[in-house]
Amino acid sequence: MIRGKSQGAVHAFREAVKFKRNSWEIWDNYSNVAWDTGNIGLTLEAVKMVLNLSFNKHCNVGLLDKVMTNLEEQATHLNDNEEAESIGNISDDANKETMRSSQLLGTMGDILQKIVGSETSNPEIWGLYARWHKSKGSLMDCSKDLRNQVRSLQGSGVWHDKKTFTKFAQASLQLCKVYMEISSTTENKQDLLSAEMHLRSSLKQATDFQGTEEYKALGDCLVELQDLIGAV
Repeated sequence: MIRGKSQGAVHAFREAVKFKRNSWEIWDNYSNVAWDTGNIGLTLEAVKMVLNLSFNKHCNVGLLDKVMTNLEEQATHLNDNEEAESIGNISDDANKETMRSSQLLGTMGDILQKIVGSETSNPEIWGLYARWHKSKGSLMDCSKDLRNQVRSLQGSGVWHDKKTFTKFAQASLQLCKVYMEISSTTENKQDLLSAEMHLRSSLKQATDFQGTEEYKALGDCLVELQDLIGAV
């Protein structure tokens, strides 16, 4: 595919899948071309076909991450519009945009749910599912997904491999932030105590990475947590 000729490539793949509809590889290429043209609906439909035809064994995590980022940006944009128009009537175009965004988010959720229930699931997918639940306003489900992400990253390798530790630290920080957000409305201390214990244990085992930004961020988060625990 030549950059700048994506629309032609979409047409070519649309014809190709008519003749090789059961090839997940063609659908996978189709999803990338659809994304290049900005057609998120077609992108997600092609991703669903890839999953169905590969028996949930193949998914393009990088592409799903791009789509999720786009949907998060759409949600922020729509929220800003709703606030701006709160004193008046919301336009028909705004309503249509909201419905379309909601439909795409629903399709994304169906795809992620299918993947996390299969052997294809990995830390990155759990992280995407957490972001999806947060975008839907479900912090409790978001925290469960982040716990699964953290667990899937744990192991002896995480304390000696910088790349893995970075992912582990980022997921841990997101989990603790969500716990703090939940606690701000429920005043439940138990999640904060669990987060504190997790951070203490992580800092104790991550001695190879003392001095790194990730290690410092975990330490700062622990201090913040302890202040909240004392205030609850």
